[in-house]
Amino acid sequence: MFTKHLGLNTESERKVGKITVKLSHSILSAWAKGQSEQAIGYYLGKDLPASDAMELGKLNHEIWERYITKNKSLPVELGGGKLRDPITEQKYRKLIPFSDNYQILISGVLDLEDDNVITDFKCGRSEATSYTDSFQMDYYKLLRPDAKTGVYRCWNPYLKKLTIGIRFLSDKDAERALEHIITFGGEMILYLASQKLLVDYKGTI
Repeated sequence: MFTKHLGLNTESERKVGKITVKLSHSILSAWAKGQSEQAIGYYLGKDLPASDAMELGKLNHEIWERYITKNKSLPVELGGGKLRDPITEQKYRKLIPFSDNYQILISGVLDLEDDNVITDFKCGRSEATSYTDSFQMDYYKLLRPDAKTGVYRCWNPYLKKLTIGIRFLSDKDAERALEHIITFGGEMILYLASQKLLVDYKGTI
């Protein structure tokens, strides 16, 4: 059921006449948790109120990206260590058939890729164990099938503490992501269509 979806990511595979619904892990995670207003806000590209913690996290991400690009190594607060060929803040997209009328475009931005390892940076009070069972790495595996390992590096700026969580990735994780997308993406599409909020994405895939 799932494997036929895993390779679809090129412009030529866009089906003429179908509405393309652009979604992401952040959107569908909020929707799955019952945070419909937040999910719809993300979907419509609305600026949601940012907390001080969110602003601090954004700033740290920018600092870490510049450091990695310049030095090809991790910052000390994220554990340090040389990287082989790091790619930072890269966006990926994959087109997924859904129904006769709709197709779903999943997009995601990866904090860091290096040697088939995907690393996601977090900044805040939560430890890595609170993220390892989430669907985020499953989505990343769907977007990057060659990835073998997912790593969460969570920096607590208040306690100056780093925690690390590791996921070993397989095709089953991509299938789990796909099932999550079809289930909650389907719910969201029906709701958006009923409220006349559905936007047909016409950008480059």
